[in-house]
Amino acid sequence: MADPSRERLGQLIAALAGVSVFGLSFGLLYPLMALHLEGQGYSASYIGLVAAMQPLGLVLSNFLLPSIAARIGVGRLLKICVVAISLVFVAYPFLPPTPDWFLLRFVHGALASSLYVVSEAIIIRLSLGEGSTRVMSIYTAVMQTTFGIGPLILMVVGVDGPAGFIIGGSLTLIGGIIMILGGAGRVELFEESERKPFLSVLWQLKILLVSFAVFAFSDAATADLLPVYGMKLSFSTADAAMLLAAFLFGSTLLQIPLSYLFAKAKESLQLPINVGAITMSFVAMVLLWDTAFIWPVTAVAGALTSSINTIALAQLGRRLQGGDLIAGTASLTTVWGMTALGATPIAGVGMDIAGPQALPWSIVLFSALSLMISLLLSAQRKPVA
Repeated sequence: MADPSRERLGQLIAALAGVSVFGLSFGLLYPLMALHLEGQGYSASYIGLVAAMQPLGLVLSNFLLPSIAARIGVGRLLKICVVAISLVFVAYPFLPPTPDWFLLRFVHGALASSLYVVSEAIIIRLSLGEGSTRVMSIYTAVMQTTFGIGPLILMVVGVDGPAGFIIGGSLTLIGGIIMILGGAGRVELFEESERKPFLSVLWQLKILLVSFAVFAFSDAATADLLPVYGMKLSFSTADAAMLLAAFLFGSTLLQIPLSYLFAKAKESLQLPINVGAITMSFVAMVLLWDTAFIWPVTAVAGALTSSINTIALAQLGRRLQGGDLIAGTASLTTVWGMTALGATPIAGVGMDIAGPQALPWSIVLFSALSLMISLLLSAQRKPVA
């Protein structure tokens, strides 16, 4: 007779391994598409419009995803998304960027969101227990690492021609095969409870989602603008790139002990403490930008940013059961997409108007506002004596 705990561990490892390969493919996609279009002479505004189709597809698809997953099953949905994303990857270089890539990027966003939401729900379901924060911190580190490795593939294959897109499709297919053969697709998410409407789950998680938006804003703004921030502060090109590397290093490694430390606090205080710490870390970046301390401070800011994702996923697993997990992970993805869509333009315009320090200050202001809103919502939930 099969050992349930061993089977569960095997499914968890398969899910983590599969998601890491997905991360490689999507870490490859973002610079590949931008550089490919730029090489063909398309303007930055056109490239930005094409890129915006992906989060748009992501946000809109999440409202339908819980119902679709319940109807066709997790395993079947996973297989459909893997095959369809692989085909979309391969289609890019053989279709004209105008207007076909708008539709392809929209569909890609919807499929990618579905794939990640289902994958995250599987990982959360398999990691329930005392070690859930530790498992989710490993998952966050894996995703940050593989997203960072993806662009390195372009150094080998280049951005011209179909090679990069074919590799992206192949990596997606490999990730899906790992998950399916490892049994991750057999995890049942709909047997434990009745499924709540998606908007009901959104309202139930409102305080968590307000804090999670800080992760989305900080992650998106720094990924796009931190090297620009360094250059505008007279850093060399290499040092400006290293500034982003320091942020990603913290996101990958330092967030594991920090997440474990935050998990020791009372659950209702974990995210507010984390958001408050993020606010202070970006204030420190403003104050210490011209000293050697900018490097460790940037790494800590990256760690604190990613630890929100870790803590939010761990709390999600403790609060939701059954099919509601998909609605919960979909709600996180929705908040990420909507926040990230505005984060870079807001921070970029601020930098144009007020100078480079507008980048950390925009994150400080957004974090402080989110903390204030979450504390007000928490106070409203407490009964008046």
